[in-house]
Amino acid sequence: MEQTGELSIRHADTLLERRLIEEILHHADILLDTSLTGTQREHLQRIRLAGGSLLASLPNPQPLAEPPSAQESTTAKKHLILLVEDNPFTQKLMTRLLTLQGYQVTLAQNGQEALECMAKTPFDLILMDLRMPLLDGFQTTEIIRQQEKNGSGKHIPIIAVTALVDEENKNRAIEVGMDSFHAKPVRGTVLFTEMERLLTTEKVESPMVLDMSRLIKTVDGDFDLLNEITDLFFTDAVSQMGRIQNAFLTGDANEIREAAHRIKGATGTFGRIEVFHLAFALEQAGRQGDLQQANTLWSQLGDALHTMEEAIRKEITQLVGE
Repeated sequence: MEQTGELSIRHADTLLERRLIEEILHHADILLDTSLTGTQREHLQRIRLAGGSLLASLPNPQPLAEPPSAQESTTAKKHLILLVEDNPFTQKLMTRLLTLQGYQVTLAQNGQEALECMAKTPFDLILMDLRMPLLDGFQTTEIIRQQEKNGSGKHIPIIAVTALVDEENKNRAIEVGMDSFHAKPVRGTVLFTEMERLLTTEKVESPMVLDMSRLIKTVDGDFDLLNEITDLFFTDAVSQMGRIQNAFLTGDANEIREAAHRIKGATGTFGRIEVFHLAFALEQAGRQGDLQQANTLWSQLGDALHTMEEAIRKEITQLVGE
C-alpha cells in the first residue's frame, strides 16, 4: 500500500512537472510569434529548445497508445502531409511526431514555399502556422481556397496549428477556409485524432454544404419559423446585392464592404458554406478597394445565392413531407 502511495505521488509530481514545462513552452511560442529583436529571439529559442529537451527526458505517466497495426501503418503512409511552419523547434518536433505516426511529411518555411510545394505534390492535408514571413497562414489559405474554386483541385483539409488562440484569430481562420484549429503546444493525441477525422471524411463534390440539423435546432423544429427566416435572409440578400451593384456605379468600395459583410454575417446561420466564403472575399475586396475583383466575386456570389436558395427550399420541402 505504501509503495502504491509513493507511485501515486511520483505520478502526480511528473504530471505537474510536465504541465509547468508545457506552460513555459506555450508562452515561448506566443512570444516567438511576436516581433522580437535578433538577440531576444535567439535567447528565447534557446530556452524553447532546452525546455523541449527537458520535457522529452521526463517519463510520460499516461499509458502509451499501442503501436498501429501493419494495416493501419500502411494506410497512414499513403497520407502526404504539408507542414507549414517557420519555427525550427516546432518543425523538428512535429516532423518527428508525424513520421512516427506513419505520415509522409514535407516541410515549408512559409506560405510562399507551401504554394510552391503544392504545385508539385497533391497533398492530403496541410498543417498551417498562422504568423509567418512573406505569406502568413491566413493569406496562404485564402489563395489555396481560391485556386480550388477556380477548379485547380479537390478540397484539401487545412488545420491551423498556432499559439495565437484568441477568438479573433480563431474566427478569421474559419472565415478564410481552414477546417480546424489546434493550439500550441501540440497535443499529439488530439491533433492526430482530428487529422484522421478530416482525412477519412468524404468531401462533398459541391463546395456548398447546408447544415440543416443546425438550422432545425435553431428554430426548435418549427418549420414555419424556418421558412420565415429563410424568406427574410434571401429578401435581404437580394437587397444587399442591389446595394453592391449601385456601389459599382459610384465607385464606393466601402459600401461594397458593408453590404458583403451583412450577407456574410447572416449566412453564418446556415453553416460555413460557399456563400459565406464568397461574401467574405467580397468584403475583403471592398476593404482593399479592388473593384475589378469585387465585380467578379459579386457575380459568383449571385450564382451561389441562387443555388443555395434552391437547395434550402428543396430540403425544407422534403423535411416537411416526412
